[in-house]
Amino acid sequence: MKKEIKTLIFNKLFLYKVFMRYKNINALFYRKKNTYEIKDIIVCGVQRSGSTLLFNIINEVLNEQKNSVDSFFEEELKYKKILANELSTLVKKNHTYLPMVARRVRSGKSIGFFTHRDIRDVIVSSIQKGWLSDINEWVTNLRIRYMINNSILYATTPNMHIFSYDKLMNYRTEVISEIADVLNIPLSEEAIQRISAKTSIDVTRNKLKEIPSDVKLEYSDQLHKNHIADGVIGKWRNFLSEEEINFLTVYCQDYLSFFRYKS
Repeated sequence: MKKEIKTLIFNKLFLYKVFMRYKNINALFYRKKNTYEIKDIIVCGVQRSGSTLLFNIINEVLNEQKNSVDSFFEEELKYKKILANELSTLVKKNHTYLPMVARRVRSGKSIGFFTHRDIRDVIVSSIQKGWLSDINEWVTNLRIRYMINNSILYATTPNMHIFSYDKLMNYRTEVISEIADVLNIPLSEEAIQRISAKTSIDVTRNKLKEIPSDVKLEYSDQLHKNHIADGVIGKWRNFLSEEEINFLTVYCQDYLSFFRYKS
């Protein structure tokens, strides 16, 4: 695809949505879409936005259910009731907008959770991780537009449950309670506090120390070595130059306005 056409598509949200739909079209899915019965859980959100933290909170909530729900049955009525309320315990995580995911969340076949963060902090965190050395390069190759488009499209998907990075970090017990309500899993106050402690930044840092240097990703919790930089909110103000701040505030204005981040 020519660079000029790609730039035009990525800079127009509607064209990007059509492009992703065309790119991911699958006739087999349309023929078999009604065969997916048990609801699965998908965590959406760009990298460095708190999606891994949200992923692990949801897993801990599900662990509480597995420890408290009676899954034994002898009658068809009980079996039907279990099937009607059963959730896939394999939580999935996704960084890129996919029309299939959006359709399933919209129709209620999947339970979607989405997390967002000030994109200027996402960029700074990516620099700290060594993924980004030059902001101009990410502008040229449309990586920032890619993140903006994916975020807004997922956030505007009906039935998507949305959490901000700030809320995940500073109001975790409230987040846990809300997730439990969405998943229809009753939690005691003790269980909520236990999950909050298990998913704290200090506990997570200790987990990271135990990951061998040659292991790229722990599939059980989606953590990898040096996963956390510092978790600071608003660090872009002290990290970026005045010129970079002014540029990103304009370039990312649609994202900042949509998620109500202050300039």
